[in-house]
Amino acid sequence: MDGTVIETYAFLGSWPDVTLCDERLVQELGLQGTEKSFSLTTQEKRNSLKRGLEVDLVVEALDGSESFNLQNVWTVKQLNVSQNSIATPNDIKMWPHLEGSISHLSRKR
Repeated sequence: MDGTVIETYAFLGSWPDVTLCDERLVQELGLQGTEKSFSLTTQEKRNSLKRGLEVDLVVEALDGSESFNLQNVWTVKQLNVSQNSIATPNDIKMWPHLEGSISHLSRKR
């Protein structure tokens, strides 16, 4: 990786079988990957065949306090995440551990 930094949202959970990334972000980062075919099962659809890249990423907190090395991340054409899923200032007030962490990023990212 060449050290390109882009501020964006990341959702890290402890349960995923796979890590997905929007292909536009990988393009912006200038990352090269290995072409991969894979199947996704969601609440709405079983065994949806996809094709993308497999890349490695580093995700870091805005304040630099934590970073995560993400390996074998698969790209998809678009992550179907509603803008309503992005925390608002009122949401952040309910979770003090988020205070100051994401309020300055655009909800359009």
